[in-house]
Amino acid sequence: MALRVVVHGALGRMGQQVLAALCADEEVEPAGGVDLESGRDSIDLPDGSGTIPYANNVADLLSRVQADVLIDFSIASASVEAARMAAERGVHVVIGTSGMGEPELEALREVSLRNEVGVLVVPNFALGA
Repeated sequence: MALRVVVHGALGRMGQQVLAALCADEEVEPAGGVDLESGRDSIDLPDGSGTIPYANNVADLLSRVQADVLIDFSIASASVEAARMAAERGVHVVIGTSGMGEPELEALREVSLRNEVGVLVVPNFALGA
Protein backbone atom coordinates (compact mmCIF):
# COMPACT_ATOMS: atom_id res chain seq x y z
CA MET A 1 0.00 0.00 0.00
CA ALA A 2 1.37 3.40 -1.00
CA LEU A 3 2.16 6.07 1.56
CA ARG A 4 -0.44 8.84 1.10
CA VAL A 5 1.09 12.33 1.20
CA VAL A 6 -0.51 15.78 1.41
CA VAL A 7 1.56 18.81 0.36
CA HIS A 8 1.05 22.10 2.22
CA GLY A 9 2.26 24.90 -0.06
CA ALA A 10 1.36 22.79 -3.09
CA LEU A 11 1.09 25.67 -5.56
CA GLY A 12 4.52 27.10 -4.79
CA ARG A 13 7.78 26.29 -6.53
CA MET A 14 8.94 23.74 -3.94
CA GLY A 15 5.45 22.33 -3.50
CA GLN A 16 5.28 21.62 -7.22
CA GLN A 17 8.70 19.95 -7.08
CA VAL A 18 7.57 17.78 -4.16
CA LEU A 19 4.41 16.77 -6.03
CA ALA A 20 6.48 15.88 -9.10
CA ALA A 21 8.79 13.73 -6.96
CA LEU A 22 5.80 12.01 -5.36
CA CYS A 23 4.36 11.24 -8.80
CA ALA A 24 7.62 9.58 -9.80
CA ASP A 25 7.79 7.27 -6.77
CA GLU A 26 5.75 4.06 -6.83
CA GLU A 27 5.79 3.78 -3.03
CA VAL A 28 4.01 7.09 -2.38
CA GLU A 29 0.78 8.63 -3.59
CA PRO A 30 -0.04 12.34 -3.73
CA ALA A 31 -3.25 12.52 -1.67
CA GLY A 32 -3.96 16.24 -1.75
CA GLY A 33 -2.66 19.78 -1.86
CA VAL A 34 -3.13 22.82 0.35
CA ASP A 35 -2.31 26.45 -0.44
CA LEU A 36 -3.79 29.92 0.04
CA GLU A 37 -5.65 30.16 -3.28
CA SER A 38 -9.39 29.63 -2.96
CA GLY A 39 -12.06 28.78 -5.53
CA ARG A 40 -10.96 25.31 -6.56
CA ASP A 41 -11.51 21.76 -5.31
CA SER A 42 -8.62 20.04 -7.09
CA ILE A 43 -5.24 20.72 -8.66
CA ASP A 44 -3.47 19.12 -11.59
CA LEU A 45 -0.48 16.92 -10.84
CA PRO A 46 2.74 18.26 -12.40
CA ASP A 47 3.31 15.10 -14.44
CA GLY A 48 -0.12 15.31 -16.09
CA SER A 49 -1.30 12.02 -14.56
CA GLY A 50 -4.47 13.46 -13.05
CA THR A 51 -5.73 15.66 -10.28
CA ILE A 52 -5.74 15.57 -6.49
CA PRO A 53 -8.11 17.15 -3.96
CA TYR A 54 -7.25 20.72 -2.96
CA ALA A 55 -8.21 23.06 -0.12
CA ASN A 56 -6.98 26.38 1.19
CA ASN A 57 -6.55 24.99 4.72
CA VAL A 58 -5.18 21.76 6.15
CA ALA A 59 -8.18 20.93 8.35
CA ASP A 60 -10.58 21.09 5.40
CA LEU A 61 -8.43 18.87 3.21
CA LEU A 62 -7.75 16.30 5.95
CA SER A 63 -11.48 16.04 6.57
CA ARG A 64 -11.85 14.86 2.95
CA VAL A 65 -8.76 12.69 2.35
CA GLN A 66 -6.81 9.97 4.12
CA ALA A 67 -3.16 10.88 4.61
CA ASP A 68 -0.13 9.33 6.28
CA VAL A 69 2.23 12.29 5.92
CA LEU A 70 1.97 16.06 5.49
CA ILE A 71 4.92 17.71 3.76
CA ASP A 72 5.04 21.43 4.48
CA PHE A 73 6.69 23.93 2.14
CA SER A 74 4.60 26.93 3.10
CA ILE A 75 5.82 29.68 5.42
CA ALA A 76 7.05 29.44 9.02
CA SER A 77 4.03 31.26 10.43
CA ALA A 78 1.66 28.68 8.91
CA SER A 79 3.73 25.54 9.53
CA VAL A 80 3.06 25.09 13.24
CA GLU A 81 -0.70 25.31 12.84
CA ALA A 82 -0.65 22.97 9.84
CA ALA A 83 1.47 20.50 11.82
CA ARG A 84 -0.93 20.69 14.76
CA MET A 85 -3.95 19.99 12.55
CA ALA A 86 -2.20 17.07 10.87
CA ALA A 87 -0.82 15.56 14.09
CA GLU A 88 -4.24 15.67 15.75
CA ARG A 89 -5.41 13.37 12.95
CA GLY A 90 -2.45 10.98 13.35
CA VAL A 91 -0.64 12.33 10.29
CA HIS A 92 3.17 12.54 10.46
CA VAL A 93 4.77 15.83 9.39
CA VAL A 94 7.87 16.82 7.41
CA ILE A 95 8.60 20.56 7.36
CA GLY A 96 11.00 21.99 4.79
CA THR A 97 10.18 25.59 5.65
CA SER A 98 12.92 27.81 7.04
CA GLY A 99 12.65 30.73 9.45
CA MET A 100 11.52 28.94 12.61
CA GLY A 101 12.82 30.00 15.99
CA GLU A 102 12.95 28.19 19.30
CA PRO A 103 9.29 28.93 20.21
CA GLU A 104 8.04 27.32 16.99
CA LEU A 105 10.37 24.34 17.36
CA GLU A 106 9.23 23.80 20.95
CA ALA A 107 5.58 23.99 19.86
CA LEU A 108 6.27 21.36 17.19
CA ARG A 109 8.03 19.15 19.75
CA GLU A 110 4.96 19.35 22.00
CA VAL A 111 2.62 18.59 19.09
CA SER A 112 4.69 15.54 18.21
CA LEU A 113 4.80 14.17 21.76
CA ARG A 114 1.16 14.90 22.57
CA ASN A 115 -0.12 13.19 19.42
CA GLU A 116 2.54 10.46 19.20
CA VAL A 117 3.45 11.28 15.61
CA GLY A 118 6.76 12.12 14.00
CA VAL A 119 7.51 15.73 13.18
CA LEU A 120 10.70 16.31 11.20
CA VAL A 121 11.90 19.88 10.66
CA VAL A 122 14.47 20.27 7.87
CA PRO A 123 14.94 23.96 7.09
CA ASN A 124 16.50 24.80 3.75
CA PHE A 125 15.50 21.40 2.38
CA ALA A 126 17.24 20.73 -0.93
CA LEU A 127 15.58 19.10 -3.93
CA GLY A 128 18.24 16.37 -3.88
CA ALA A 129 17.14 15.26 -0.43
